[in-house]
Amino acid sequence: MTHLSRFSGRLVGCSFMVLVLAPVFLSVVLAGGCKARTFETASVLNQTGHQEAFIHWRPGAPGQNATWTDESKARLERLRVLEDPTVSGSGPKGLLDGELQRAAWGFEWQRDHPVGFAGIPLIVFRAILHDTVQPDSIFKDIWGDLTWYGLTPHPSDFDSQGRLTSPKRYRRPLPLGMGWTRSPATDPEKMGGLGQALSKAGLAPDFERHLAQRAFITCASCHTGRVAHPDGRIGFMFGAPSTEYDQTAFGKAVADTLDAIAAEGRKPGGMAALARRLNASIDVLSDPKHSSGEDLFPYGNDTPGQPRLKPLHGAVNQVLGPVAIKTFKERMPDILGAMVGQLALRNSIVGQLDAAAYRKTAARHSGDGIASQKAPAFNGDSPGQLDAFGFGGAIVQVVKDLRAQGVNVKKASEFRPWDYLSFVNFGEKAPVWNSGPRSAEFQKLVDGYFKALDDHKYNPADPESEPIVPRFAAKVDPTSIWGERPTLRSQANWDGNQRSAGARALSTSLAIVASPANVDVHGSELVASFMAYDPMAHGTPKGEKTPPRYPSASPVYPFAIKEELLPAGMKIFEAKCYTCHQPRNSRVYPIDPQLVPDRLARMANTQMPPEGWIGTDPYRAIQITTPVRKGLLALWNLTCQMRPWCASKEGDDSDVFRSRGEPGQLTGYVASPLDGIWARAPYLHNGSVPNVRALLVPRLRQSEASCGDERLPGFWRGNIQYNELDLGFVSDRPPFEKCNPRWQDNGLPSPFDRISGQKARYPTASKSARIYNTSLEGNSNLGHTGAYLWGGVPGTEPKWESWTISEILGEEAPTGMGSFLAADALIEYLKTL
Repeated sequence: MTHLSRFSGRLVGCSFMVLVLAPVFLSVVLAGGCKARTFETASVLNQTGHQEAFIHWRPGAPGQNATWTDESKARLERLRVLEDPTVSGSGPKGLLDGELQRAAWGFEWQRDHPVGFAGIPLIVFRAILHDTVQPDSIFKDIWGDLTWYGLTPHPSDFDSQGRLTSPKRYRRPLPLGMGWTRSPATDPEKMGGLGQALSKAGLAPDFERHLAQRAFITCASCHTGRVAHPDGRIGFMFGAPSTEYDQTAFGKAVADTLDAIAAEGRKPGGMAALARRLNASIDVLSDPKHSSGEDLFPYGNDTPGQPRLKPLHGAVNQVLGPVAIKTFKERMPDILGAMVGQLALRNSIVGQLDAAAYRKTAARHSGDGIASQKAPAFNGDSPGQLDAFGFGGAIVQVVKDLRAQGVNVKKASEFRPWDYLSFVNFGEKAPVWNSGPRSAEFQKLVDGYFKALDDHKYNPADPESEPIVPRFAAKVDPTSIWGERPTLRSQANWDGNQRSAGARALSTSLAIVASPANVDVHGSELVASFMAYDPMAHGTPKGEKTPPRYPSASPVYPFAIKEELLPAGMKIFEAKCYTCHQPRNSRVYPIDPQLVPDRLARMANTQMPPEGWIGTDPYRAIQITTPVRKGLLALWNLTCQMRPWCASKEGDDSDVFRSRGEPGQLTGYVASPLDGIWARAPYLHNGSVPNVRALLVPRLRQSEASCGDERLPGFWRGNIQYNELDLGFVSDRPPFEKCNPRWQDNGLPSPFDRISGQKARYPTASKSARIYNTSLEGNSNLGHTGAYLWGGVPGTEPKWESWTISEILGEEAPTGMGSFLAADALIEYLKTL
């Protein structure tokens, strides 16, 4: 496994994405954040008494390292403890106690394990991928290259030097960002279920469900960035936003797969022929003498990164593997038919979004009188981005419509099928919502949310009427997922609607799994422990005399730093950035309510602040209307179902989901701490500014990008080459040889192949890269100027293009450094955060 000492990083809780594959209502998705107030992890966050007085390294300050060389080394040592706790002398992960143990498990969990019990059966998905090598495969143009969607090799597929291992010998059956569902027989914290499962020689239903591992998205898809080193190595930035993964394109690929299977089913004998074809791929993959030598079949390697447990799991797989293979092959036609049945609801949800927010070509929105630009496409062309609350609004509308048809949503949410065709793994059973001493209060709470949703009426002609499905496109970049603890961040998500790591992890899982019944609450609890981990709470690494103070388990800048500029850069940061980006800043910086037809924004944002409106694209901030909030609260409670870790508190739903439109609850965006900011490019909530220098100098945002004859306002997204001068990823060109990202493999090398001297099975340059068009709705790169940026007069131009260090710091400028550009010093210092 690649060590964090070589490849800086951290990972966790995935931002919101949707893969709708669950049955009927079980496709209900919570897209967005929730906050439950009784998370047990909150009670152990700061037992050491460690206080974060500031969020940044001060070179040579008392108790801190004097040089960046010493500082970066100390941070890397602390990060290694999460991946391999034995480096601290604490023993294997399974023997650790307390917060560090849970954080270490959480690190692996968010990287390798799906967020719930959903997805395509792993055996079937692997067979589909294998079939794509055939020239007549119906799946070739969908899954022929996983980098079309920004799915990249897993860290275990790289050697100790950060280069891909032989393409003929991969260690993982799926790329980074995908995993397969667990069961008690493979759950590292619940190994007690192993003996019971193996003792059921008669293959009782509980035991059979162990066979149905399913391929699904992990947190790593959205929350692992990659960066190319000059020598061809690939560094992983765990917990950073991915700049490559395209969630909406991936979701469309799944839908296209089911469409292709359905088309075969309409042909005489077509489904049987497709089943035989996929079964032939299964025979090849499961053959120990498979010519490629890969041990990638589901039951051959169930514990990546856990060599301590592999012998035990190997014995389990010897029993389960043959049974699973035989069963799936026998029932393949029925399984394929059942998969197709899951497509209709996703199409309905996406159709609602297209009609309301993504298919606008007219100059104005109907009925609101607000000028509109053309919206971006919903399916694809969005590497590193996703639509969270818009999709959530569409789901809430589906729930409302189902209830109007008499569907018992609460009953559906506890449905846990037993048969193979539902592919539900044997996971943690939720407390049943309609039993127990608090059932009456719980039912009353959920019924109240549903009733408010049922009673909601929307009149498009009434500007005060609130829609459920949003009228505006609002794709966002996922935020980072490190340092999510109250001592550092008092609110989460771009608009500050959540207030804990646990709330963010659980609601994200619900967004991905698309079913309250199939959320892995136990997994969310582990992930939350990693998100809230405090690297300073566990002593000083061996040999470290002056422990560094830094805010989180964020990745460490891997390139050279001009240390002579750091003292000046630190002072500029404290003078110009720290006021907004300090720890625990819960302030919401408001948008101009006149820019959007939103009743809640007009209710709360009644007075312009002294520094002016924030000026950034407003559409993400207005996605949670009152009916959307009520619907999400209902689904949240159906997911939690009074579990002790995430139990809701009746009568205090504002602690679950922030209520907009009330005093003190402005509509806008929060300014989070800037830990690991170098790895969080591109910038602003919608990722519309490619680098920090363009954020400082608005003129530089007026760029264009070209692909052949096409020239658009904006820049290239999806590159993992780094722009050290401006602090961001390379954005003036694509990372592949041809502009068309879907070019087939014609022997042309990727840019990194020339450096590393090898031909990769999954090219290190993702083909998901696209031009980010800043002229589209939701993609505006305006804002973050005036007082928010430099403390000047609103409406005047910042001077970062020419400001010198002495002009900002005056007599405090370090000796001999006054004539250097202040922007250069600030950018250099931001690399250390």
